[in-house]
Amino acid sequence: MSPRREALHSKERAKRKKERLVGTLLLLGFVVVGLGALLFSVPRYPQITIDSIQIEGTDAVSKEGVLALVEGKISGTYAYFFPRKSIFLYPKAAVASAVLAYDPHIKQVDVSFDTFRSIKVSVKERKPFALYCGEAVASSTLCFFLDETGFIFATAPEFSGSAFIEYKDETTSSVHALGTRLVSLELFKGLSYVTDRLAKEGQKPLRVTLGVDERITVLLENDVKLYFKKTEDFARALDNFAALLLSSNFKGKGSDGKLLPGYVDLRFGNKLFYKIEK
Repeated sequence: MSPRREALHSKERAKRKKERLVGTLLLLGFVVVGLGALLFSVPRYPQITIDSIQIEGTDAVSKEGVLALVEGKISGTYAYFFPRKSIFLYPKAAVASAVLAYDPHIKQVDVSFDTFRSIKVSVKERKPFALYCGEAVASSTLCFFLDETGFIFATAPEFSGSAFIEYKDETTSSVHALGTRLVSLELFKGLSYVTDRLAKEGQKPLRVTLGVDERITVLLENDVKLYFKKTEDFARALDNFAALLLSSNFKGKGSDGKLLPGYVDLRFGNKLFYKIEK
């Protein structure tokens, strides 16, 4: 092939290569623009845009407040592009976390799909289990509700002859704040075991006091006090107390069979000490 003809073929090949490149770039441009338009428009389709939020399970908690919080969490966009209200893109975990932190009454939150245009927020509230009244239970000071885990979740009204067991903490001069635990979950479960078992065995626990030197005092009716050690095996201590009540040598009962005012010290293993108030 002559040099002239070879140069001509080279120019034609270069031209075809350039045309293919331009065609490829145009195709890629159309694809990118199409995908961009698709990504922009599809999440905004009314058929998959959240316009209804169902709130369930609220009683003490403001339903309107929870609704406003959720609406705020799903408003706006991600990176100024993707709408948060899309049923496929809404921040489910963030909504649940925000609602859980909204009010100490709220124990559990479940956020779920309802329809392609609505979500459901189900709230489980804490129930009163006991009272915490700080350092002065008997002085009608401000008291709080505890749930079954010892979590302080609400201010309690004043009671007369309350059906709730009262907790008092003498280990601190400050008042435990709302949204915190009175004691560890493990310790509170142990204390609940003590009060439940005493009630089942015919006693009536009225108050639990957390004292210094790890002493825990459970006040029963008739001004009877039981002393426990925080690190002691509560089950064994109660077994010892039950054995004491059955002992013929125990002089702490009146003619009616009820315990006389005084105390029983259960902090020293199998060695029990009791004193009857005169």
